[in-house]
Amino acid sequence: MIQIRLPVQDTKDLYIELFDEARINYNNKQTRDDRKIDNYFNKIANDNKHDLAVEIIIELGDMHYWEDKTMEEKYKMVDVFKSQVKDLEKLVPTFKVANATIHFDEHSPHMHIVGVPFKDNCKTGMSKQVGKSDVFTVDSLKVIQDKMREYCIDKFNKIYNIDMELKEKQPGRNRDYRSDQMKNYEVLKNNYYKQQKKIKKVNDKTDTINEESKDIKEIINNLKQQPLNKNNVLLYNDNKDKIIRYIEKIELNNKDVKSLTTYEVSLKDIKTDLINNHKKINKLEDKNEELQEELDEKDELLENARTKIKDLEKKNFVLEDKLRQWKERFDKLVNYLRNKVSGLFGNKDKNIYNDIVEDLRNKDFLSTNDYNKIHMKPIMKKIEIEDEKEQDDDFDIGM
Repeated sequence: MIQIRLPVQDTKDLYIELFDEARINYNNKQTRDDRKIDNYFNKIANDNKHDLAVEIIIELGDMHYWEDKTMEEKYKMVDVFKSQVKDLEKLVPTFKVANATIHFDEHSPHMHIVGVPFKDNCKTGMSKQVGKSDVFTVDSLKVIQDKMREYCIDKFNKIYNIDMELKEKQPGRNRDYRSDQMKNYEVLKNNYYKQQKKIKKVNDKTDTINEESKDIKEIINNLKQQPLNKNNVLLYNDNKDKIIRYIEKIELNNKDVKSLTTYEVSLKDIKTDLINNHKKINKLEDKNEELQEELDEKDELLENARTKIKDLEKKNFVLEDKLRQWKERFDKLVNYLRNKVSGLFGNKDKNIYNDIVEDLRNKDFLSTNDYNKIHMKPIMKKIEIEDEKEQDDDFDIGM
């Protein structure tokens, strides 16, 4: 196995290269610290709504093609795979490869590519974000697959100096399986190769049985009837043993064929289950994308509303302070008029200020409370009440 670097670390490095500038710009616009993104890789890693990266497996030729090839011939595929990585990034500029690992320790050479699809000019959130569903659609996958097959066989023929053609692509739409659906991928793949060997073994046995069938037919055709009973025939021990061995081979072969049939049914069930799950997941992912966009928009509106509320609170505070200042000034004016009307500053201008107070009241510049305060009416009323109490007390004592 040839490994370039560790996929996880390469993916982390690629996230910094792709998204860090957008992350910093996004954070600079936020007024709340809890809205800021410290690490975009960790954010997506902990988010079930988005895939952190995409894995692509490229394989050329099956076990039957590679089973008689030397390791030297297999190692030539390195140049083919390197070319595939370059072709993929040219073909899909919004997909960046983080890591490419080539395996030679299995039945056929193949390469695992781990990369990050992204989208630019996003209206909500960061301006650049991961975007698998935007980059890899049903239509784009078909174009990518066709082009990559074409590039791959061209490079393969140049490297190996041959003129091979790829098999026709199987009909049906492209399918995208999540990594959690493919946990047993290697197990299924190894089982597939084992079944392929078993199929070859069954075919070889079938060819041998077909050859032996000619001998058995000849034995049967040459059976002689017994002289005394024409319904009975003579069977020599050697021929009898041949027929028994022939029957045993057929029985064993039938068991192998039956196991292959069971495996085929199991594979079909797995395939059907994967397709159904894929459809459900696609619908849920689309719905989640829509809900996430709506949530981002609402979060943005909420953030704007909070900012406006803060601005209004500041303005309200300023207005309350101004109102307090004016109230203090007005109270000073009322006290000043009261002192003038009461003659505390001399009786010379008392009548003039009394006329001013009456005029201010008539024109609603002064409220009744302010007017009474100036003329000290509440105080006078209190004095009158106290006088009445004193009179009552004297009366009671007299009794």
